[in-house]
Formats: sequence, C-alpha cells, structure tokens
Amino acid sequence: MAATVTSRRQTRRPRNRAVRTITPPAACAGQGPQQGRRWPGGGRMAAVADVTRHDLEAAIRAAWALDTCDPVDADDWSAANPSRGQCGTTALIIHDLLGGDLLIAEVLRTDGGRQGVHYWNLLPDGTELDLTREQFAGEEVLQQPSIVRRPAGLPKRGAEQYLTMKHRVLTALGTRAT
Repeated sequence: MAATVTSRRQTRRPRNRAVRTITPPAACAGQGPQQGRRWPGGGRMAAVADVTRHDLEAAIRAAWALDTCDPVDADDWSAANPSRGQCGTTALIIHDLLGGDLLIAEVLRTDGGRQGVHYWNLLPDGTELDLTREQFAGEEVLQQPSIVRRPAGLPKRGAEQYLTMKHRVLTALGTRAT
C-alpha cells in the first residue's frame, strides 16, 4: 500500500520514492548519539543506517495495532482498517526520524459534525507524507491543514501508544533509542 505523498508545487498524486536517508531532526543536526542528544519524543538518538521510504513505511504499518491506536478511536479500529487512530503517533515518529513540520487538520462529517483531528508530516524537502489518510470513512472530510509546533517531551495524550509504536518501528529498522 503506497503512502499519500504530495508536494506543495504539484497536485496530489501517489509517489513511491525509494531512497531517503533517515536523519535526525534539524534541531539535532550534527549531534550524534555520543553527545547524548535526545529525540523530541524522548530517548537518546540512535544511529540509523540508510533506510528506504518503503522500509520506513513497512515498519510503521507493521507496528500499527489496537495498543498503538488513539484511545478515542479504539472502538473504530480493526485489522481491516489498521491505520484508524494511528495518525498522531505515526506523525510523531516520522517527525522524530525525518524532521520537518507536523500538519494538523480538522476532520468533519458530511453532516457538518466534528469527527476529530488528523496529523501528518511536511518533510524538510516540502513533501507531505501521510501514511494514515486511508483511515477515513466516506462521510469524513479532511479540512485545510496548518502547521503545528511539536511540544517538547512525550505527547500529553497517547504517550504509551507513541512509545510502543516507536519501539516497534526502531526495532524493525534495526536500531534503538536508549
């Protein structure tokens, strides 16, 4: 399953760019794990070998489960829709590994009622990366995004889910945060 990726300069279209080296966020650039710098989400930075976007996407998708789902969406989560409720933790982990900005948008039902919010990433090269967009039902409509600043430390809501998913993804990629 391909990620939804867009560029600010292009119309929305799927893209399967294979090679992208995972590097620390810009705030930590040049600071290796030996300096004891920490990822924004907690844990020391670990060196990550070159990983393709395909490998990163596969590791994230394999990490999705009910125990990584936002508790608000847990009743709607299923193996048939594993991305349901995974957007916040997924966006934070991608931010940890690739940097860039976090995007947020309201999700409204077609009757005008508010469903919730959706998070995804704007990478440093201007590409949007959203691995969880397919979670939405036909009656859920994503509104215009805005950039949101990532708070320091662990997320206030879903910290356990974030740490669980982060551990699974880093393990799948063959690295760890200490």
